[in-house]
Amino acid sequence: MKNKFNEVAAAILFLGVLILFPNCQSVEGNREMTDAQGSDMEKPIYDYVEGWYDKDPDRMSQGLHPDLAKRSIDANHPNGINSIDLSTLLDIVPQYGGQNGNERKINIEILDVHGNIATAMVTSNDFVDYVHLAFMDDQWWVINVLWEYIGQNAHELNDQLTQSLEKPVLDYVEGWYDKDTDRMSQGLHPDLTKRSINPESPGGLDQFTLSSLLEIVPIYGGQNGEERTIDIEILNVQENIASVKVTSNAFIDYIHLGYWDDQWWVLN
Repeated sequence: MKNKFNEVAAAILFLGVLILFPNCQSVEGNREMTDAQGSDMEKPIYDYVEGWYDKDPDRMSQGLHPDLAKRSIDANHPNGINSIDLSTLLDIVPQYGGQNGNERKINIEILDVHGNIATAMVTSNDFVDYVHLAFMDDQWWVINVLWEYIGQNAHELNDQLTQSLEKPVLDYVEGWYDKDTDRMSQGLHPDLTKRSINPESPGGLDQFTLSSLLEIVPIYGGQNGEERTIDIEILNVQENIASVKVTSNAFIDYIHLGYWDDQWWVLN
């Protein structure tokens, strides 16, 4: 049983979206970013954004992970989420890419780095993209993207907004440590994508849906949670999307949240 727990715990170190939480990783291994590392992290983002504006799917694919989850908030889609995978994204580039890209504007901000995971924000001619990255096979890959159109009204962070953003995150993290699946599910989106780096898994990632995550909570939740430490850092908030970092007893989680159906939800 101990060996089995170690296997699942490793699977739970969430890169991309957490594993004991959405893009998550154990708290050990934090590092300061050097100029070279920053350039390496920016490369797949530039390939992604400039490849879109140049209608160049080959360039885009260089840094986009095969299991890419690219999402936006859209009330016209089931569960309020428009989600496409890598192959669908590359298929639409020749037809829909290139819009408003003649006078190129691209600004990349690396919001945080921890070991082999990172979270970034990129603002371009048309879009604001939150990006989760993972370092695998000697390069950085874009794993998750949550985006919206530029020009929407970004929020000013106040107490009410802070509380509404922190609630689903606390429900998620404290629900794990309390082995409380009902509480966890209150703020986890039905289409949750939760990921961590695992070289032994297909594509180098362990991946959890909402249902598969909740299934393991009664067995593997609660570890190292007796003396509770949870720190939530809101990295950026736009109109309907937000980027957050959570440091808890055992994990670092990079989280993307989306606003749908009158509340914020943990998406990635």
